Amino acid sequence: MSQTCRYLADDGHDVTLYLINEYAHFHPSSDSYSDLNFKLREFPLKKTEIVTMSRRQLKEEFGQYDYLMGIEYAPAIAMRIGKPLNIFYSAATDLSHYPFSEYSYVSGATWKTEEKYLADLQFMGIRYARNISMNMAPLPIENALIKIGFKGHRFEALPYLYMKLWRHSEVLQQSILKQAFDRVRGLYDILIFHHIRHEWGADTDEVHQKGNDKLIRAIHYLKQIKSNQRVGLITFEYGNSIHKTKQLIEDLELKENVVWFPVNKRRDYMYCIAKADVCVGQLHHNMITYTSFAEYVVLKKPVIQWFKASDAEREKLPFFAVSSQEELNTKLEFISANIRQELIVKKADESLQWLETENVQKPLAAIRKDLLMGSYQMNFQSNFMELKYQFYLFLDKIIFRVKGR
Repeated sequence: MSQTCRYLADDGHDVTLYLINEYAHFHPSSDSYSDLNFKLREFPLKKTEIVTMSRRQLKEEFGQYDYLMGIEYAPAIAMRIGKPLNIFYSAATDLSHYPFSEYSYVSGATWKTEEKYLADLQFMGIRYARNISMNMAPLPIENALIKIGFKGHRFEALPYLYMKLWRHSEVLQQSILKQAFDRVRGLYDILIFHHIRHEWGADTDEVHQKGNDKLIRAIHYLKQIKSNQRVGLITFEYGNSIHKTKQLIEDLELKENVVWFPVNKRRDYMYCIAKADVCVGQLHHNMITYTSFAEYVVLKKPVIQWFKASDAEREKLPFFAVSSQEELNTKLEFISANIRQELIVKKADESLQWLETENVQKPLAAIRKDLLMGSYQMNFQSNFMELKYQFYLFLDKIIFRVKGR
């Protein structure tokens, strides 16, 4: 979202970005060394407050804007004030999980009614958003969009970083991790970079699978094949499967080959990407961008990602596609041995051109076009949902009181 705000502010628009309980490493200031060119408003809001706060308060805060864009629970907020989103940006679970509730109205517990209403608001907020900015996503997310019955237009999502910043190599030198990365670079002949949340295995749901274990096994293979070279992997302590990844590393005797870093600001680890030989993205779902793809591509690094498709389709992809452990092993070996060969360099150049066209220029053109159409409202739908919620809340309180006697 912050990158969209930057581009629109570049166009001369008055932009305000609301931060609602944002993680520090996702803060807009973590993405760039340059000052923000838009307004930033910290607005802590628990998800239940989206339905318990008065509509008047929400309208006073968010109804003042001509054009609304948002992520996470933004569709629910917008639907409640009767001014649906112009653009919804999906973060995965806000589309695959938030709009669906296991609860029913009139359950005898007020909090269940609130949870149900919040899910309904999210569902309808997504359905009636004018646009969704989303690239190809895992099937559970794509299927959720179909189930919701989204009625608007869909266009590509802008990268998670401000592309203009990284056109100047001297910017990289500002990284506070420069010395640490230089030290690690000196330890290995082949350095692989992997900044993907560690989520894999039977205890991770399908939406969040990243396939990190496949990369660890590929490192083991590469180490055996390149016994005369020092093979290294940089990865980050991020995700619910860190302990499993570390155990797999120990089981395969790779501790000397893997360097862990704590989660850091995006702007600071870009220097390490520039120093790496190969970058590896997610290894489970068919996804073209998302995760750290843009960060790798903007610095012209060869990228390996998962993608099951025909050979003809895969040739057109802006990365080296793999769809099995064996293919990952051999592809990583091939790229590591041919870093400066024309094939690898040409692919990196083409990937950057693709990203600029498909994920910067196209979505920006779509947003600029939609901005000319202005905002719209659906107060009738919003009023009806609010009345229904208040009615069921009233019944719930009665039932709860009766049950409590």
